[in-house]
Amino acid sequence: MAVIELLYQLEETFGLQIPNEDLAGLTNVGHVMSYVEKRLRESGAPAPVEKVVKSSEPKSTKKF
Repeated sequence: MAVIELLYQLEETFGLQIPNEDLAGLTNVGHVMSYVEKRLRESGAPAPVEKVVKSSEPKSTKKF
């Protein structure tokens, strides 16, 4: 069920329609990323921008 939700979110986020025939090849995160990037290139849409997430926790100051 989580995979279906993920694919639905990808369709919504990137404006894609993922045909049922393509689902069998989307077996891991790497395959999904490659698939989305390829579809975006084919459509002429801009590539997604990587976000840098900063941790809100301070870095450890412990000395060993």
